[in-house]
Amino acid sequence: MKKLLFVIALSLLTVSTYAIDRNDDIKKVSYTALRQFETDFQSAKDVSWKINDQYVKATFTSEGKNMAALYNIQGEYLGVVQYLDYEQVPLKARNEIEKRYSSYTFSSALKIVGRPNDRSDFNDVGTYWVDLANDTKQVYLSVSPSLSVSLFKTLEIETTASK
Repeated sequence: MKKLLFVIALSLLTVSTYAIDRNDDIKKVSYTALRQFETDFQSAKDVSWKINDQYVKATFTSEGKNMAALYNIQGEYLGVVQYLDYEQVPLKARNEIEKRYSSYTFSSALKIVGRPNDRSDFNDVGTYWVDLANDTKQVYLSVSPSLSVSLFKTLEIETTASK
């Protein structure tokens, strides 16, 4: 379960995706997902739908916040995240990140702000995901609601030499 949630968060966090991505393909969004979205996010503006092989994502703004709601392919609600600027990550976490990852630059961040009410087995609401990179590595950090910073994953960045 945690791996599935991380995959979802990671795919939302990164700018590029490796899966087939069809921009604003609302005709392929399930009726269930559309109705659930309309019910849960009535104040949503500038809604854009994307579908890939793993999930359906509605990107939107609500009360001035950039957000995304995720659904599985069958239209079951998985959660909602808020996209953040670095300054929106809590100061305590930023201080820890800057201390431990000073050779990295900020790429993106998000906060998990909602999950289905029937998911009592795992609750990561309030968790921040922060993506940092330098010339050789990309790191994904998890910041718990208590603001402890944990390294979740490190990826080597492939570089090509130019001649």
